Amino acid sequence: MCIGDLDSHGGSALAAEFPNVKFVRCDVTSWTDQVALFREAVGMTEHGRVHYVIANAGIAPRDDVFQYGE
Repeated sequence: MCIGDLDSHGGSALAAEFPNVKFVRCDVTSWTDQVALFREAVGMTEHGRVHYVIANAGIAPRDDVFQYGE
């Protein structure tokens, strides 16, 4: 399993908590970074295939609908 994120410190720490997990620094707005992440993930597999992708990048603009007033 590969984890990709901009936060190198947090991503590395998270990956270290689990066996067979690798952290790859990835800026999801960069095609080159995304390709590198997928290449790392494919390289970790027995058959050279990625079976699941969970794309959960927090790059959406702020939405006040989900903000609670004080």
